[in-house]
Amino acid sequence: MTGCRNRVKEAVKEMKKMYCFDSVESMFADLCGTREAIGMLLDLAEDFARRFQEKKRDKNLVDFNDLEHEALKVLIRREDGKTVYTDAADELSMQYREVLVDEYQDSNLVQEELLRAVSRERFGQHNVFMVGDVKQSIYRFRLARPELFLEKYTAYPLEPETDGPDQKIELHQNFRSRDTVLMGINDIFYRIMTENMGNIRYTKEAALNPGAVFAEPPAGSHTGGIPELLMVDTGAKALEDLDEDAADYTAKELEAKLIASRIRRLTDPDQGLWYGIKSSLGLAATARRSTGTS
Repeated sequence: MTGCRNRVKEAVKEMKKMYCFDSVESMFADLCGTREAIGMLLDLAEDFARRFQEKKRDKNLVDFNDLEHEALKVLIRREDGKTVYTDAADELSMQYREVLVDEYQDSNLVQEELLRAVSRERFGQHNVFMVGDVKQSIYRFRLARPELFLEKYTAYPLEPETDGPDQKIELHQNFRSRDTVLMGINDIFYRIMTENMGNIRYTKEAALNPGAVFAEPPAGSHTGGIPELLMVDTGAKALEDLDEDAADYTAKELEAKLIASRIRRLTDPDQGLWYGIKSSLGLAATARRSTGTS
């Protein structure tokens, strides 16, 4: 109990350092001092948005966000602070027997409202089928809300534990990569992926298992291999020991050069992994030429 209390006290101290680093009066004075500049920025942003919409309207153009919000206007309206679905939404929901959603982990709140409008869930018929992997969510900067996925992932019972309308089906097999690649990835993710970092804990239930059997490579070719970890020591002392030309590169450029050189070796026509694939492609091209197809 004492240890927990001490951890909380330390956390509060750190929060005070981050957010209460000055007196309340001084912080309010800073806010008041920036009020005029912030107001001008907001006015400019609103003016730009208005002019941008006018230009698109003049050219009869819409972008992806326009499509989302215009569709929302057709399907939903607000009355007395409540969401009311239009006749168009009701008609569409009866038209679609199933609603299939891919990459659901990258859905946002607008898209979630659109799904509710065109599905039959609000009528008690659960006909939305969602596929996704929250570990692959990379679009928060586009207002993606992976918590929409996580809420359902946590709440839905695992199939076939229930006959209810909501079920979760775990997809454990990967059909794109060889077992050596998957074992290396799993070993790393077991160690580093936690709820704090990836919104989900990487366990055996979340791990990827090989689902494909790959054909044996042509004789004399080289395919597959164990995973590699390429590292560049970009510390100041290490960079000082490099020759004059290499010393001009930034740390990121040095890493890029290392990766590029490894790819070059892997795709070498004679010794790299590309050899077997290149031979197969050459045979396929010969076959196409001999049959007169393109």
